Formats: sequence, structure tokens, C-alpha cells
Amino acid sequence: MSLFAVIKQLATDVKIAVGVGTTTTLTGTVSWFNWTPNGILQLATLFAMIAGGVLSVVLIIVHYRKNRIECKKIELQISIMRTKEKERQEAVRKERRRVSDLRG
Repeated sequence: MSLFAVIKQLATDVKIAVGVGTTTTLTGTVSWFNWTPNGILQLATLFAMIAGGVLSVVLIIVHYRKNRIECKKIELQISIMRTKEKERQEAVRKERRRVSDLRG
């Protein structure tokens, strides 16, 4: 499993998101009431910042790839629709020629 796949799996895991949110909330609460030394708070804040940054980057990449795939699907659908329309127009032309040949 690639590093990106592992990070993507961690970034989209609900338990990880709850943990990061809880850690951030507890860090803010503890610092508000001055319950712990600054060193621990700095480490917890650093962890929250790094985890939040990694999660943001992974989510941006995931959404970019998802949008790119969606655009390719739409382009393919448009191409298929154009091909079908050309085939339909050609069939109409052939039918008109056949009818005009029968009349003329």
C-alpha cells in the first residue's frame, strides 16, 4: 500500500477526524484554564496543526482527483452523444435519399 493510500485512508477515517477534533478542543480548553505546562500545550498544538495540515492536503488531492475523473466521464459521455447524433443524422440522410430515389 502506498504512502498516499495510507494517508488517504487515515484522512477519511471518522475516528481520526473525531480524535483530531477532540485533541484540538481539549488543547484549547486546557490552555484557556491554564491547567498544564506550556511545553505540553505546544506539543499538542503542533500535533493538531500538523494533523490538520495533512488532512487538508489529502482532502484537496482527493477532491481534485474526484473532479478530474468526473470531468473525464462527462467528456466521454459528450463524445458518445456526438457519435450517436452523427450516426442518427447519417441514417436520416440515407432515408431521405432512399425516399427521394423512390419518388424520382
